[in-house]
Amino acid sequence: MPTAAVYTSNPPGIALSNVEVKLSGQISFSEPRSKTPLPALVEACNNPTHSEICISAVVFIDAAQPAPTLSVNQLYVISNVGTPQLQFFISYDLPETEAKNFKAYEVNFEASTEGLPEGVSLSMVHTVETFLWDTDPVASRGTTTVVNQP
Repeated sequence: MPTAAVYTSNPPGIALSNVEVKLSGQISFSEPRSKTPLPALVEACNNPTHSEICISAVVFIDAAQPAPTLSVNQLYVISNVGTPQLQFFISYDLPETEAKNFKAYEVNFEASTEGLPEGVSLSMVHTVETFLWDTDPVASRGTTTVVNQP
């Protein structure tokens, strides 16, 4: 009898080493937002040879918090329609707060071929799902994005 995989890492998947993070601005709301993370803005593009997928995400963190250490993990999955998909977990460890002011951090990285099953290439991936993952985690938030073709 097959058994289900149990993920013991937090977050799941392989850690990516090619991650660049930079502060890119700030947004403010008139009323405090809930403790649930704001959704990330994500763009994913294939390069012209379809040999890599470049991802650019903007994540929003309470401006009153210190600059976070952001890391990214990648996990290969099958989408709910049965096609190859990559999940990315942009993780940090900060307290959940209700805030009105948020700093925007741009997170840029490339998908890795590590962890892909035999016979699966990055050119077969047409959607990615990106999660803002608080490692404690009281709350996390996901966004699905279509990979733009050149």
